[in-house]
Amino acid sequence: MSQKPDDLDALRTIITALDPFDESERERIMRWASEKLGIKNFTPAATQGAPLAANTLNIPPATPGGIKDIKSFLTEKNPTSANQLVAAVAYYYKFEAPVAERKNSITKEDLLDACRKATLERPKAPNVVMVNAAKYGLVDNVGTGAYEINAVGENLVAVSMPTAGHGNSGKKRNTAKTKKAAKKK
Repeated sequence: MSQKPDDLDALRTIITALDPFDESERERIMRWASEKLGIKNFTPAATQGAPLAANTLNIPPATPGGIKDIKSFLTEKNPTSANQLVAAVAYYYKFEAPVAERKNSITKEDLLDACRKATLERPKAPNVVMVNAAKYGLVDNVGTGAYEINAVGENLVAVSMPTAGHGNSGKKRNTAKTKKAAKKK
């Protein structure tokens, strides 16, 4: 006879694993785990102090001191491809936008509006750009023309794309190929 799993043991394991991380990293890890496990509407504890509208929509609040406008966010993240642009816009509207502007998914209209506000060149075929970002695995198609950032896209924007003052300036990484080229010189 198998023993019933102990939820408190699971809780202890999770707490021990997350202990070395700061609050924003813990929330990001929990969102990723929730997505991987198929848990819908995961709401981090940080939303408890947020206005009721944010809690009702299960949308996390802006990070403390977070960027509030799309132009500043896209300037900081400096997307270098159309796929990165879609991921950055979806990330902004889900996690960084003012609470009243938050949304779980974006459409081509949101992408075009973000480009307009950030004074970026607008994609000629925004539908194709959105589909390609989904095929690339950065966003998920969640309805007719609606796309939501997933864990891969979230990781790209939050960790890999440039962040002011965090050492990732968008410069090329020193890969084995560039090391070989440098040795030949």
